[in-house]
Formats: sequence, C-alpha cells, structure tokens
Amino acid sequence: LRLAMHYAKLSFEDFRFSGREEFMSMKESGELKFGQVPALIVDETTTLVQTAAIARYIAKLSGPDCGLYPEDPLTAAKVDAIVDQVSDMMCCILCAKYQDRFGFEEALGGMHGEGTKKVEHAIQTSVMPRHLG
Repeated sequence: LRLAMHYAKLSFEDFRFSGREEFMSMKESGELKFGQVPALIVDETTTLVQTAAIARYIAKLSGPDCGLYPEDPLTAAKVDAIVDQVSDMMCCILCAKYQDRFGFEEALGGMHGEGTKKVEHAIQTSVMPRHLG
C-alpha cells in the first residue's frame, strides 16, 4: 500500500508501530477496526481497513492517468477477480497461521500440532498448486 501511495504521488503519514505493545493497545481500544492492520485513516470520521479495499481506494483516488486501476468496468472486474483469487488462496494459510483468531487452535493442535502439520502439507501439495495451476 505504501508503494501504491508513493507511485500515485499521494501524500500520507507513514505510521509504524513502536512495538507489539502499541499494536495491542490500539487493537484492544477498538481504534483498529477488526483489530487488524493495515488501516488507512482518510479523515476524522473514516478509517478504511482490509488490504484489497485500501488498494482499490488508492488506485481509484489516483485517477485513470496513474494506471493503477482500470476505468473500463469489464477490465476492472478482471483485476478484481485476480485480487479475489489471491484472497481465496491465502485463506487457508491465514487460518493455519492465526488458529486462535479463526477458532482452529483446538482442532489443529496449535502451531506444532499434528493437525497443523497435515494442513501445511495439504497447502503445499494440493491447495497452492491448484490455485497457481
């Protein structure tokens, strides 16, 4: 997202957490929607979340001459399909990595559990090849 903002020549404040404690504090206070980053504060009342949504916003804000997002609705839908495909592809990885967030910690046995090992094997041998094939 930072790269897109720079490419589009949009000014922004590049905020970085000083540490995990600062992130956890903002998450617990509700300042971070969905308790996640990235987040883009647009104005006093609007904060955007989710990488793809922010990327589309930046691309549309940058205008057609910048070339980050197509004006043509059909071409834009094709771009959106690729972004959504990546999201689908990453879903299994995120569920395995953030087991507690998705409610899979008990079923998978934690980060080093047998269930996690089976899921990681399936991701490497079946899921990713199917998405990338």
